[in-house]
Amino acid sequence: MTLRDALAGHDGWKPPRAVWPRLVQLLRARRKRMGARPELLTGMAGVQAAMDRPLRRAADVTAVLLALRQVEGLDLEAAEDAAAEVDARLVEALCVVRAEPVAVTVTGWPPAFGPLEQEQLMGAPVGTAVAPSTAALLHQRLQGLALGGSTLQVHVPLGPDEVLPVPDRVERADLRRGRGDSWLPHVDAVGRFSATPEEIAARQAELLATVHEGLVIDPFCGCGGSAIALARAGLDVLAIERDPSRARLAGRNAKVLGVADRVTVRTGEALRLLPGLLRSHPGAAVFLDPPWGAAEGMERAALTWDTFVAPAVWSLVGDRRAVLAKLPRDFDLKTLPGPRAWTLRWEFGAATVGADRVVKLVTALRGPA
Repeated sequence: MTLRDALAGHDGWKPPRAVWPRLVQLLRARRKRMGARPELLTGMAGVQAAMDRPLRRAADVTAVLLALRQVEGLDLEAAEDAAAEVDARLVEALCVVRAEPVAVTVTGWPPAFGPLEQEQLMGAPVGTAVAPSTAALLHQRLQGLALGGSTLQVHVPLGPDEVLPVPDRVERADLRRGRGDSWLPHVDAVGRFSATPEEIAARQAELLATVHEGLVIDPFCGCGGSAIALARAGLDVLAIERDPSRARLAGRNAKVLGVADRVTVRTGEALRLLPGLLRSHPGAAVFLDPPWGAAEGMERAALTWDTFVAPAVWSLVGDRRAVLAKLPRDFDLKTLPGPRAWTLRWEFGAATVGADRVVKLVTALRGPA
């Protein structure tokens, strides 16, 4: 009996015809937002092919219908996740689910992403066989992921009509979960999103302190998280923030967290204030964390150095200063400027469930000439 036959003969609620185009639309939106490709419902042709597949067990149609009903009356993001649940239930109902361990290979690693980083991101030694549920989660997390200017491709050898099991919903939620509450006591909506996680900010500050003592200029300080971390590492900070209310928040945060004597916040545009500050402090280091231009998870082209830092700003910094840059994980590392080498470090999430296997950003350090 095919899925089409089972749905037609089901006693009770039957999905209206309009539900299938809506599912396809939701899954396409989810793929654009998260990069997660559906297994079966890749388009209306995929819907028709699924309808004509034999149902493995008659009871499975109930799970499919329950998942379909969950799509109704939800906000957009929740509806997208519910649509993914329908696709997953259809996989279980129509396909042979892999039961034996399987070797997962990943290609497209950027040159700077070594075996240790690969193992941490995958959660297992590279090339070893893993449980099918783990392989499914790796495929969902890593397929198409932009990293350091490269795009990852996940390869899982499967037999005909064989599919991986549906990834565990709890673990999927752990890896998708946002940053939550900021570690800074005073933030606005932009600061809550953009502030560097405390552990990463501390590591970045300590790294810069290994090659530089004294003053650091932070031209894009936001609510002051990185400036505060630099001050905690024993560095003095001159911070610039163009938004007056956000600049006040940065000052309040520095005071509450006990580093107001090391952090000075000025309100204004970086291009207007930087020339004078750099001339007045020829030995100062520079911390670069300009706006990345898109919220995390939104589709955009990978950044290059010229799109990350305005050439006018970089020309002011010059070639002789120590520079620490906080880069998005998809930044094209081949575009880092010369002539001196950069030290790179991949920053993973905090040590919470699953988060330590998520690359948050890249730290790039160039020492003084």
